[in-house]
Amino acid sequence: MKIVLLAPPIQDFYDTDIRHFPLGLLYLSSTLKQHYPEISVTILDFHHKSGKKTVPLPKVMTKLKPFYSINDHSPFSTFHHYYHFGADFELIANSVAKLSPDLIGISSMFTPYYFEVEEIAKQLRQKLPVSKIVIGGAHASAMPNHILENKFIDYVIIGEGEQPIIELVEHLNGSRKIQDVASLGYKKDNKIVFNPKSNYPIDKIPTPICDNFNYDSYKLKSKPIGMIQTSRGCPYKCSFCTTHEIFGRKFQQRNLVSIIEEMKFLYQKGVRIFDFEDDNLTLKKEFIISFCKEIKKTFLNNDIELVAMNGVSYWHLDQDILVNMKEAGFANLNISLVSRENNDHLLRPNDTAKFIEITNLASMIGFNLTGYYILGLPNQTVKQMISSLDLLATLPILVGASPFYLLPKSKLATNIEFTNEKMIMARLTALANADKNIYTLFIMSRVINFLKALPITSNITLNEALNLPSTDKREEVGKSILKKYFSEGIFYYCTSIKPEVTLVPNREISLPILKHLGTSIKSVMTSRGHNIALPGNFT
Repeated sequence: MKIVLLAPPIQDFYDTDIRHFPLGLLYLSSTLKQHYPEISVTILDFHHKSGKKTVPLPKVMTKLKPFYSINDHSPFSTFHHYYHFGADFELIANSVAKLSPDLIGISSMFTPYYFEVEEIAKQLRQKLPVSKIVIGGAHASAMPNHILENKFIDYVIIGEGEQPIIELVEHLNGSRKIQDVASLGYKKDNKIVFNPKSNYPIDKIPTPICDNFNYDSYKLKSKPIGMIQTSRGCPYKCSFCTTHEIFGRKFQQRNLVSIIEEMKFLYQKGVRIFDFEDDNLTLKKEFIISFCKEIKKTFLNNDIELVAMNGVSYWHLDQDILVNMKEAGFANLNISLVSRENNDHLLRPNDTAKFIEITNLASMIGFNLTGYYILGLPNQTVKQMISSLDLLATLPILVGASPFYLLPKSKLATNIEFTNEKMIMARLTALANADKNIYTLFIMSRVINFLKALPITSNITLNEALNLPSTDKREEVGKSILKKYFSEGIFYYCTSIKPEVTLVPNREISLPILKHLGTSIKSVMTSRGHNIALPGNFT
């Protein structure tokens, strides 16, 4: 039997390429090879390093055009062109067809990018009418009925994929009835059927390592990066999250020895940056401290970097954990505020005092910090969003602004029908359904980060900061825009830097919202702990 597992391209205004590392496909490949070493398994990543090209904006997204109409060269830019990131559909279909696989597994992780998956399935079916097509991933778990309504798709896997893929192979080999394949959705007599979910215990799943996988192709800061999960599952019930649809509510910690062995394998493959993609990396204090100590002991030459791009929960951090993480090789931390206000409908623990304590402690220990907050949560007021931004502005932490988008199967999406339009708009770049206030707050967050990054060495006023020598042309442009805003009350785009700077007014920004810079938000603390006092009135 031949199996192809593929990662599809995506279409959006921007792309964080490394965040689409095919870790799930590596888990499936390792599991298949453990149970059936004679099977040919090929991973094809049609997203990574396959280029990009501009494509037409989907009709339902035309409402975003006013916000992205200008190709802004300033430090406060948002987005402009709409791209296809990855290989084109015809190339994908031809590449897979050459392998003549019996089973094709397509990863569908994100709801707005399902339409790319759908197009791939359509073209593959035309070239490979006998091959079976199965879809898995977060979106597949959230909207399996919708996927199975597609005539080109045979199966959907709901939740974790390791046990279902093995049992699906057994079904295709004739040794298992289809109704006995765990977590599988399929069509029978023109009806959609779903089998009961079942997963292997976490320590029964082999480590996701592959001898012929090109790890060197995936890089962060020019260094090969590998992604690792030390656990699965989340005990929390945040109403905007859907992690439980894949891994459930039960938290499962992997065996420490197996994780270290995985890191050693990746290190031998040239990996020097390890990204831990857990939802709760620091949930268990005893584990994370033991893990950090073991990393420090194993990699004595200290030429590795550790990151957790998916973020860590500030609720579980303390001085012992932070010190051990720093000594092991973590230099940057992403922590999630979500909202300064304790909105009960979010079903999320909220402890602003703890967030402030951990931020200051981690900064003192030497971490570079980014704090994320969500813009446009249901029932959230502008005042509440500005309050969250004000908190982040006055701490030694960069601001991560995340416009809200509704996810199918989240608690907030209960009883909401996901039309194609809702699916397409379920992305950060949709600006919470083209909301002008969200757009403005998004830009304000970038203004604050610009100020936080200025290399000042003492507490100063904004006027003093903006008159310091600039390190490059872009910084000079940013300072010019802020000088003009605080003197004229007009915010500008930069349409050209060379041969000379050209500024035009930004007519889409909400000036009443922007005026909170200097009124509600009176100062900005830089990443180095120095304050910049903002003027309260235009001069």
